Amino acid sequence: MNNHEKSIKALKIKLKKEADLTKEQWDIYAKNNYLYSANTIYAHEDVLNWEQLKKKLRKRDKKLDIRIEKIRDKLHKSIEEKGIYAEETKILSEEINELINLYYATTDEVYTRKQKDYPKDSEIWQTYQKSYIELRNNTIELKKFPTTKKWNNFAKQKKYLNFQAIEYVSGLTWNEMREKILKEI
Repeated sequence: MNNHEKSIKALKIKLKKEADLTKEQWDIYAKNNYLYSANTIYAHEDVLNWEQLKKKLRKRDKKLDIRIEKIRDKLHKSIEEKGIYAEETKILSEEINELINLYYATTDEVYTRKQKDYPKDSEIWQTYQKSYIELRNNTIELKKFPTTKKWNNFAKQKKYLNFQAIEYVSGLTWNEMREKILKEI
């Protein structure tokens, strides 16, 4: 399980226990448990603020998860009773694949490689701008572009976006970002 999935899972659990959990409380919890900060999750989930994130996570928990579980149960029974190559098993397998793809399409908002259009006054855009400026300054200071590991460690301490979030918001890969910054400086 990657850090994003672990962070989302932990956040869902925290929200079930504490519906009024604040962004600041989450950030403290996330830092202590090596999870993504709220701002990094914003970028991955393509939301603009804490309330949108909470709403999106609550919405996702309900119907689709239940449908996937029901089909999974039917699939297991079909495999036991009729075998793995039975027509019913194949149909159920295709149905569960479609549901799982739908689940990931709604959770990832079908990632496309282009810069996201966030309002300039949104928290995620402002955090991206600060992260970008710091990444640029860091490159100038170190006289080389940081590795993803070094940047993520630095970003976590200073509450900047990690490299995956920067890639997502900018629509550029880390290597493309390096080329862009190196041309600027």
